[in-house]
Amino acid sequence: MELTEKQINAIMRAVGQLTWHGKVIPYERNWQDKAATAGTNNHEFDKVDPRRIRVITHAACYNDVSACTFIYIQHWNGRELVEDEGGVAPAIGEIVRFAGMLVLPPNGYMAVSFEGCTSGDDLYAVVSGYDVLLEE
Repeated sequence: MELTEKQINAIMRAVGQLTWHGKVIPYERNWQDKAATAGTNNHEFDKVDPRRIRVITHAACYNDVSACTFIYIQHWNGRELVEDEGGVAPAIGEIVRFAGMLVLPPNGYMAVSFEGCTSGDDLYAVVSGYDVLLEE
């Protein structure tokens, strides 16, 4: 299910009203891998519950040991992984981040991908926003 811009705007208007009724739940997940393998390391954050939508307002990731070839922040839109932000050859500790408004449908999820890692890299990622309950 892909939402149209009109639907997303309606959801955003409704979020303010829902907040007063307790139907918005803060969402934040942190991930780290302090013993990454050489090559590509991927992580998928938890899927959105079928009775919710998730609004992502911030995502960030970095490698604290070496410089990866690429770091991607992505989301699953129901059909494919879509790149939201990517960093080509970020320096050691350089943060690749997404800040904005991204609406994930039920069963959608955020993902990060670190390409060109060396064995033993320390990888970190965080996503935050809120879940909106569609029904009780």
